[in-house]
Amino acid sequence: MKTWAVALMSLTVACSGSAFGNSPPFPPKGMYALVSSRPSGAEKHSEQFLDLGGRQQFEAFIAKMLNSNCKRTVFEVKDGTFAIEGTCDTPEGDFRGLPVKFTGTWTENSIDVDNEITLMGAAIRTHRKYTFLYAADNAHSGRNSGNRPAAQR
Repeated sequence: MKTWAVALMSLTVACSGSAFGNSPPFPPKGMYALVSSRPSGAEKHSEQFLDLGGRQQFEAFIAKMLNSNCKRTVFEVKDGTFAIEGTCDTPEGDFRGLPVKFTGTWTENSIDVDNEITLMGAAIRTHRKYTFLYAADNAHSGRNSGNRPAAQR
């Protein structure tokens, strides 16, 4: 019995380490406050529904950052950080093979995204911060309902 207890404790300690990563819980499905910062310093504030709630949904959200005009070269999601890189063509075809990089971090209630695109040797950087507001099943639920926390009604 003592041997089983020691083995179980060893397994618990081993599994809680980096063998499975130290990732925080993935952000939940719901409405998020979004602050987008542009290179000019201007900020845009809005709300956006994100269909998250688990690793698969989070990875799909990250993957969509590169559109269909892009070829993905890097895709990593681990330990509270993510990176996706590729080369993209502009929709009009004016520029081809532009290096694009999205990197960021997440916590249980927020996502920070830094974007960098290099155009004619100059890096253009933007930042987005998503902060969880309340649980919702889709972009329309929660508005004027009990899903929204009392402080936000």
